[in-house]
Amino acid sequence: MGGVDKGLQHFQDQPLVQHVIERLTPQVDALWISANRNMSTYADFGHPVFSDAEKWHAQGPLAGIVSFMAILPAHYDAVQIMPCDVPFFPLDLTAQLVDNLGDAGMVYPCTDDAAHYACTLVRRSCLPSALRQLEHKQLSLRAWLHNNHAVALTGFNSSDFVNINALP
Repeated sequence: MGGVDKGLQHFQDQPLVQHVIERLTPQVDALWISANRNMSTYADFGHPVFSDAEKWHAQGPLAGIVSFMAILPAHYDAVQIMPCDVPFFPLDLTAQLVDNLGDAGMVYPCTDDAAHYACTLVRRSCLPSALRQLEHKQLSLRAWLHNNHAVALTGFNSSDFVNINALP
């Protein structure tokens, strides 16, 4: 998106992050926003904001996951990860993922045409493996999921996971 802050770009008259907040808030007990710039603007959305730890700054989704580990309250067993550029994800996505997590550490949605790794539900017990992967300079979210034997949950509609990487 040309170096702009994707979450603050407007789509259908509101910032992308607002779309995610509105859809995800009813699905989870608490919501945190990961941002590496414009922290005060993100804070205005009414949820805690954190950034990548300095050591992992701007090294992708795993950096945000590892940085979040430091602030995740102990009473949370699982975390729903959701990028800001997927504004149409199902209103019951988290419930569907929870219902299919079973004994697995992670579960992510799949459509007929793609796996949506960035929309993963992750058990707390899997979060330290993200740190180990980063320490070995492995930044791939997909590899992290596969290394942890994540479950691919099929049956989702492609239209629910339209990724907005470039706005008109």
